[in-house]
Amino acid sequence: MKHFFRTIAGKSILFITCILSVCILAASIVSAVVMIEEGFYESGEEAVFGRFASRRILPWWLDRYTYNDYSIEDGVRIYNTDSNLIVTVTDIDGKLIAKTSNAGRDTA
Repeated sequence: MKHFFRTIAGKSILFITCILSVCILAASIVSAVVMIEEGFYESGEEAVFGRFASRRILPWWLDRYTYNDYSIEDGVRIYNTDSNLIVTVTDIDGKLIAKTSNAGRDTA
């Protein structure tokens, strides 16, 4: 084994292993910095999901909310959607004002 690393094949394998190790180290450092900046270590899972939802899901829903593709039942807007996203919108008092058509279904 000692002589294997002195051959071209051994040196090549060692070089590739070192390059891969450096790439993995760099990716680990970058991901740790991103996670620190996003507050993954300081807050719980629900807070992280809440931030994700407010950045990614809420803008989609607000665009959808302005569409005229809905029906009204008992004063509640029901939006017809084919996505797997279940959304319910309540006012400040907790009264339901809008939901997606699949919001009342069992997801199990």
